[in-house]
Amino acid sequence: DSIGYDLYGDGRSRGLTAVVGPALHYGRFVEYGTVRMAASPFMAPAFADEEPRLVEALADAVEGMLGP
Repeated sequence: DSIGYDLYGDGRSRGLTAVVGPALHYGRFVEYGTVRMAASPFMAPAFADEEPRLVEALADAVEGMLGP
């Protein structure tokens, strides 16, 4: 629940950009740690778990744009 995203662009003339990251300002400190706190990564493991689904979704989207 602490990972959010923003989408920019219309997906056509200007393309589409997705920015994914911590929804809370202190998320980067949790992910990478600080001089006083050990890192407790959650973004990198979540990306690794979801990467196959992302690749498949992108392939489906491109196929849909190019047609059969």
